[in-house]
Amino acid sequence: MPSEGDLECETLIIGSGAGGGVVASTLAEKGMDVMVVERGAYIPRSERNNREFEMVSRMYADRGMLTTNDQAISLFAGQNLGGGTSVNWSVSLRPTEPLLNEWAREHDLPHLLTPEFSQCIDDVCEQLNVVPEVPHNRQNQMLLTGSECIGGPSGPLPQNVRGCEKHGYSQCGYCLFGCRNGFKRDVTEACFNEKRDTGDVRIHDNVEIKRLVHRNGNVLYAEAVARSSNGELRSLKIRAKRYVVSAGGIFTPACC
Repeated sequence: MPSEGDLECETLIIGSGAGGGVVASTLAEKGMDVMVVERGAYIPRSERNNREFEMVSRMYADRGMLTTNDQAISLFAGQNLGGGTSVNWSVSLRPTEPLLNEWAREHDLPHLLTPEFSQCIDDVCEQLNVVPEVPHNRQNQMLLTGSECIGGPSGPLPQNVRGCEKHGYSQCGYCLFGCRNGFKRDVTEACFNEKRDTGDVRIHDNVEIKRLVHRNGNVLYAEAVARSSNGELRSLKIRAKRYVVSAGGIFTPACC
């Protein structure tokens, strides 16, 4: 991040998680000028030490202490390069037909029911290596066996991992603190580390988008606050031809 001045790009993507990462890598493959801004920091594998307190403090929103305004409910949300994909439990479910029908009907999104969209899901699953690879622990195996005994629907949950069992990490239990081995195919691994060189992607971490400034139905610019490596804050504006807001279910509404 430059120390002064505003920024410009063709496409500004706010958030580097499941949505923003896929959009960024897809546009970069087409040679577009893409800038990704992430509210959290980039935590490389070498700094992921599996220590619960430190990793929650560094990889979760508000150091793992995010709550509702009345502090009645705690909210855990990924805040790092990779977003929630870096700290989830890897289960990767395809959207079901009833769900797609509901989205298409209630949100006027008919393209969700097309073969092209189904192919997009296939492509993402392949990119993330979504497979039923990891064996179940004892309690989950008992649930699976019990369901099979009564004839209920059952089966392994697909996960976006690669090589866990092969390397002896099938039940290590550290998925939610960031995979230090690179076996979990989160967005950082699948979209940024492997695809960054295929196009022009500028990634800025520690940049919070405060709001999008509108005029007559158009976005003029994004108001941002950048945090330097020594903790200093500076305000700036980011202008783009198009804006993709993908800051998760908690922070996306606040931007818009």
